[in-house]
Amino acid sequence: KTLPEEQRDYFFSGPDPVTWIHIPGTVHQFELPKDAQTITVGSARDCTIRVPSEYMSKHHCTLERMFDGIRVLDHSKNGTGKDARKVAVPTDLRAGQTFSAGGGITFLALNDEMRRVYPLLCDLLGWQTETSLVPPTRRDPSADHIIQLAAGVDHLLINGDEGCDQEQLARAIHSISPLRARELVLVRSIPDDRAQQKELLVRATRTTMVLVLDDQTPVIDEAFRSAMFSTSYRIRLLVIGSPRQALAVLGDEHWFRQINLRPLAYRGDQLETLLDRLLEERGSSLRFAELSAANRKALLGYGWSKNFDELRLAADRLGAIQRTGSLRKAAAALGDDRWKVQYWFSTQVGLKLPLKG
Repeated sequence: KTLPEEQRDYFFSGPDPVTWIHIPGTVHQFELPKDAQTITVGSARDCTIRVPSEYMSKHHCTLERMFDGIRVLDHSKNGTGKDARKVAVPTDLRAGQTFSAGGGITFLALNDEMRRVYPLLCDLLGWQTETSLVPPTRRDPSADHIIQLAAGVDHLLINGDEGCDQEQLARAIHSISPLRARELVLVRSIPDDRAQQKELLVRATRTTMVLVLDDQTPVIDEAFRSAMFSTSYRIRLLVIGSPRQALAVLGDEHWFRQINLRPLAYRGDQLETLLDRLLEERGSSLRFAELSAANRKALLGYGWSKNFDELRLAADRLGAIQRTGSLRKAAAALGDDRWKVQYWFSTQVGLKLPLKG
């Protein structure tokens, strides 16, 4: 029999196999062979996933494929853990959960959807470059951290400057969350009418509601606020705004995990990767490394006050300039004002022709 509509929890319940294992905070990742039912992890050369660590047993543990995750079986002396606890019996993990082995090495289980959004999360939060198996602790959120948060059901507060793509991050979180079986509900303003409020709550039942706040957002009345957080509707709330805005609109009765997005001005070491990706998406052959030294310095020293919004604009204009050979033709190709492009190029950013060195 099929459960009545009101009794369904809408957690994703289809096949959700773990297809990748990643060591959070590092470049190390391992694809699980599609034709293997069991995968061995250890320091021996014949292991499916070989991890060369002195604390890792030759055949440390075995991973067994399951319908909706993996089962971890420990064979080691030093032990295998889950959530900082040593496991003595076979332990089941779903995508987005971690296990540890070999002197504090953490492994994050990923499904195909998590792998698909991983590059986007790295663009928004920063790419991993650490080669050590046990990376240093970092304060800023990483793609791995977001995946673990997404796999849970905690309410989240996404904070960042203008243009940090908070809404895109919220959509990515929902797409890999347990509630992805139902469509996300995006809310920019709460209606005053009670009937419309009720309709909104019903639409958001057992799924993710993304609530976008700004300084003009009015305080949400107590009745609607209580309903949003009640177990009757089981709404997962992703709030886009600052802690100050969230406190003013939602009060201090409910707890949120906070995600702080770093502005591009503090990610100069990754600007080349981000700009090259945007240029490639636009079909441009231009790459950051091909620019003259003066133009590279100008881009790295620019403030990027509107973050990704401004970086996408730069990719549009640089690609058009490279393709057409002049600022005037580039502006015409983009349907933009010639003098606006000239001011942006020469005065605002400080670039010079020719683009390449």
